[in-house]
Amino acid sequence: VDVVGDAWLFDHDSREWTRLTRNQTVGEGDRVRTDDRARISLRAGSTTIWVDERSDLELSQLDEGQTLLQIDRGDVALRLRNPENAAETRLRTREGTVQPEREGLYRVEQLDRGTKAYVWQGRLRFEWARGASPVALDTGEQAEFWWPDGPRAERGPLCSDGFGDW
Repeated sequence: VDVVGDAWLFDHDSREWTRLTRNQTVGEGDRVRTDDRARISLRAGSTTIWVDERSDLELSQLDEGQTLLQIDRGDVALRLRNPENAAETRLRTREGTVQPEREGLYRVEQLDRGTKAYVWQGRLRFEWARGASPVALDTGEQAEFWWPDGPRAERGPLCSDGFGDW
């Protein structure tokens, strides 16, 4: 783990948040949270995970065959270095599940009103939690997904910001 600012790890035994420190090991079932102006980067095998400020992420599954990340709040980016990593990785939000389809660089954001997915490099599929048709995104695309009275997906060109630049 590399930590900038104040980040926290939920200790299941004490049921309290403890300060996350550089080079600390995190594992399956752990939950991490970042404060304002805090960011962390994690390595899981050859995969790199970046977590932006004001984010809450659960490492629901981290084993040889599957990586499942639950984003409860905030913004997470991933570098997947090979097709096997991509096939084994999923990011879950309130609106659905992001499934990378090849190696690449991805970002998923849990907004108050929906999910936003970015593909800097690669291809992903968004599977709705409520069973509507999946949506595919390619390199250079981003889309916002929400469910007011049914599935809504609004595509746009990729745009940059502070977290993306980091």
